[in-house]
Amino acid sequence: MEQRGKSTALHILVAAGGTGGHVYPALAIADAVQQDQPNVTLSFVGVVGGFERPLVEGYGLTFSGYFEVRAGPLNGVGRLRQLRSGFDLLLGTFQALGLLLRHRPDAILLTGGWCGLPVSVAGWLLRVPMLVYLPDIEPALTIKTLRFFARRIALTADASQKFFPHNKTVVTGYPLRRTLTDATRSTVPSLTRCPNQSSVSSAIRPNGSSW
Repeated sequence: MEQRGKSTALHILVAAGGTGGHVYPALAIADAVQQDQPNVTLSFVGVVGGFERPLVEGYGLTFSGYFEVRAGPLNGVGRLRQLRSGFDLLLGTFQALGLLLRHRPDAILLTGGWCGLPVSVAGWLLRVPMLVYLPDIEPALTIKTLRFFARRIALTADASQKFFPHNKTVVTGYPLRRTLTDATRSTVPSLTRCPNQSSVSSAIRPNGSSW
């Protein structure tokens, strides 16, 4: 992947992971930014050993770099796993600090997932502006934590505003991938992997909760 050019006006670091429900909205937002600002530089941070890399590499966006930090779950797991995750998150914070110091992003986009915790702490320490996007209605542990570090929080629906300070929130709706917004009747079966068009119906809604 190419390194950031000196003439680039803006560098945005995207951090997402844990589930596709976090990764795909992050990629859709990054795609829209790149379409609107072709000179922007994008980089991506996922979890060490996570499944995000093939999703990112197969999406078709140009990223200046793909990076990984250590992280792990704290909620819904046993005590030993929590201890291991705590160590991973501490190590991941130092990794994220080094990453931000080397690449100096102008802003950070977070959509949830474990890697968001070390990246947000590092961004807060280095005073990098952060935007959190909530792809669900009710935030779970990670985004509940990220809200303290974010300058702005983008929401899918009005119903989520009660979970955040009102002076930080903006309701944007759900970001759709270009493969969906540009879909035609002839391309729908390939997108849904259904055998015929007449059997296809689609609905897009938040998945309820996330890490």
